[in-house]
Amino acid sequence: MPDLEAQPSPSPASRPVPLSLVIDDSAQRPPLTYSGRPSGRSSPQSDSPVYESALDSTAPLILVHDNDEEDGYDNDRDVERPLAMDFSSSDEENDDFDDSLSPLYQINGKLSIPPLPPFTIFIYLLSPYLKFGALLLPYYQLPLEYGLSGLLISAILAVVARHLLYLLARYLRNADLEDVVGNTFVSTKKRGRKGERRRDFFKFLVRFGTAVLRILLAVVYLHECAHFIFPLVSPMNALHKSSKELSLAVCAVVIGLLLSYPGSLSSRLVVYTTYLSVFTYLLWLAAISYLYTQGTLPINSERLKSGSIWEGLITTAFIFTSSNTLPLYASTKGTIQQFLFDDAESPFTLPTGTTPSTGDSTRRNGNNKQPLYRSFKFLSLLSIVLGLCFILPLVGFAAYPNENPRAPASPPVSTGYPEQYPDWRFPRPEEDSTPATRIQTYITPALASLTLLFGVPQLLITIPTFPAGSLKWLHNGHRHASTPEPLSKLSLVLKKSFVPLLLLILTCVTTSFKLSTTIWPFTAAFAILATYYVPAILHILAHTFKSPLSIILPSTYFSSSVSTTTTNTPRASFMTLPAPDPSSRPGIGGSSLSLNGNDQPRSSTSARHQASSSRQRLTGSQGEHDDLLQRKERALQKRQMRRRIIWDIWAWAIFFGGFVVLGVRARIS
Repeated sequence: MPDLEAQPSPSPASRPVPLSLVIDDSAQRPPLTYSGRPSGRSSPQSDSPVYESALDSTAPLILVHDNDEEDGYDNDRDVERPLAMDFSSSDEENDDFDDSLSPLYQINGKLSIPPLPPFTIFIYLLSPYLKFGALLLPYYQLPLEYGLSGLLISAILAVVARHLLYLLARYLRNADLEDVVGNTFVSTKKRGRKGERRRDFFKFLVRFGTAVLRILLAVVYLHECAHFIFPLVSPMNALHKSSKELSLAVCAVVIGLLLSYPGSLSSRLVVYTTYLSVFTYLLWLAAISYLYTQGTLPINSERLKSGSIWEGLITTAFIFTSSNTLPLYASTKGTIQQFLFDDAESPFTLPTGTTPSTGDSTRRNGNNKQPLYRSFKFLSLLSIVLGLCFILPLVGFAAYPNENPRAPASPPVSTGYPEQYPDWRFPRPEEDSTPATRIQTYITPALASLTLLFGVPQLLITIPTFPAGSLKWLHNGHRHASTPEPLSKLSLVLKKSFVPLLLLILTCVTTSFKLSTTIWPFTAAFAILATYYVPAILHILAHTFKSPLSIILPSTYFSSSVSTTTTNTPRASFMTLPAPDPSSRPGIGGSSLSLNGNDQPRSSTSARHQASSSRQRLTGSQGEHDDLLQRKERALQKRQMRRRIIWDIWAWAIFFGGFVVLGVRARIS
């Protein structure tokens, strides 16, 4: 073996090119081998592009495992697995697990919703369903065929739309709605300034639309909160009703802002507030059920009219609207990462801004299998099913109302509210009043008001922010002078106070000028389009009008690739290493240095012998492995194609179903 002692430092021009690292997991595992340049011996695989790229300009530094204690059975089992491809039929069960740990999966390090426990995520998924739409449903008196069919169709469409967003996030490897929309409308091949400007435009559009929707929902919640609670604090014939109701609306806005002050959905205050929102709805449902059994549930005098039926169907579709699907999905992924890698006893650590990948051993070993309650698909489906169970009784109450309530509402008074809104101005109970009358007068409106008020923090906290570079797509790439420090501080203060001021102004204007008849239909239509229609359009654009991200290779690919690549390196990954230390001799010639598992020098003759033996053993069963891999690959592609067709049908059905609904609405009106 040539002398490897330190030599004088060479000049910068003669410094060797950085080496490459090839990780080899072949059956016969040769020791670590180092050589200064490619060996002069030829091999049948030397003409392979992969082999030439690996040995370009320098010999590779091959890092392999050397375990002499492995028995022959394990070696044979490894030989029968020339490629690290897992085609097990249980890939559906590991979808969430693989997504959370894939090296291609991006969360961008800016989760709008931090990692949360599964039960908290489940409550955040369930809470939007038990809000304003459910509170209004009993007062529309929809016939059973309309109410039940509308509710079931809305629930099914909510499941499909949410799953379409989930599949898009997995397909595009990104759990941020802004990036999903940007990558859907802008080709990934456009990486120049023009492509970035288009992506920035769509990101800004998504932020703006999400902010508008959540602000409108918060305004509706706060306005109706004041409307529900007003009869409890004001006599029937009190003067200055508008000013008192405006004061209640301002108080509701202040309380909502205080509850959302922590600014994070992981805050205990916000979490407990959301829990209380669900709990107060359950109490309200129990109170409504009691009133129905006692025959005192108020009815709407406009029942069974075409306009009322249409408004009831819109409210039914509005019940299952939500806008936090992908942020909560990303939060679930972050929770799984913490569950797997933040354990004190675990030797793994999660690097900042990166997501590690699971190895094959993780899939085959059931010890680290993801629990079902941590699956986003399971939590999403469970929330919709449970929400459906909590809303189904209201459909029966609306279909078979109490025709002659024993505690009727107050005489018709021009209140300025739309006719579909329930009027809570019931006569105050006297000494001989029944418990049902007291529940109808005090308990039911108070619980409805608290349900809406406790749902406001979840909306305000998830309003997206607009960073300083949000409008850079308007600048055409030109640089602008920096803003002076006083102006930048002033703009920061205005940005922080913009949402509270806008919320206060809109709520006061809506309450004072009775604009609920305008804001509520617009908000409901906006939420329905964002929940059901947008995921279908994104799915159609991503899978129909854009080139696929994964390409189906011809059937000859596996046989040609295996026969032309180095057989003793079935799984190889290359990475650039730093240049060797100047003390090492650049012209090391044809000599080589082999290191065993303990990093001890030894001759490379045994390594060549083991590599040759491994090549001979693998060549004998190469054809069998190729056929097996091709059969498994074709079976996997067929299964995935069937799923794609099913979800394509759902997406197109939602897309054309929207036009059908608009046509029916135009015919009714």
